[in-house]
Amino acid sequence: MVEMLWVQNFWLSAICIPFIIIIREKPEFPPSMVSLEKAKEANFCSNIADALKLKHYVLLILIFMLLQGGFLAFGININQLLSPPFTDVEISGLGSLIILVGVVTSMLAGFILNKYHKYVLMVRMSTFGTTILLGVSVYAVYIENKLFLAVTLICAAVSLIPIIPVGIDFASELTFPYEETVVTGFLLMSAQAFGFLLSLAVLKVVVIQRIYGFGMLAGCAGLAAIISLILREDLRRLSFSRTNS
Repeated sequence: MVEMLWVQNFWLSAICIPFIIIIREKPEFPPSMVSLEKAKEANFCSNIADALKLKHYVLLILIFMLLQGGFLAFGININQLLSPPFTDVEISGLGSLIILVGVVTSMLAGFILNKYHKYVLMVRMSTFGTTILLGVSVYAVYIENKLFLAVTLICAAVSLIPIIPVGIDFASELTFPYEETVVTGFLLMSAQAFGFLLSLAVLKVVVIQRIYGFGMLAGCAGLAAIISLILREDLRRLSFSRTNS
């Protein structure tokens, strides 16, 4: 028994020693200047009240609400919007493909943002691309072309879904040094609330005519595109990092 415990302790020590060697009291290189700037500590309401004084953050919230809320409304009412002519199995497959394509595109958008920091350009590409493609989807519903509608919706996902990582990172840039979890949380919360209300409105009009639902989603994207024209890049976090580097 004693021998077994000795063997176990020997191997445990052998495993831990390499980790003990590489553990340092402090990092070899100092952290970035951004990390040295403390977030403004305040309660949720105070942080949001101060952040909402920033014009471009408010504009970003409106854009994010219209696009992400539209995507949520589409997802909630996907059966009513696509059936008929799509079957339940086809709707499930199309929905999965839309999400998959959107996730891959979001990863690509994140890579581009990290390298070039072109936030406004990417927001405009997302809003205008989504507006055009949803407008085309209205036409596809009108001519009742099933394949054309499916392809159009997949392409719309490529344009729309990247607004999620772009919007979250852009919100952090616009509101620095306010607490990131608060400002991005409010951004997401606003989109969720608007998406719920929009889904109820879409459900109301889809009962009358299916094409009206697609028209409403295209209209929201179009309004977001118009707002994006007055959005500007106020990269406070990036500017602070460059100034103090």
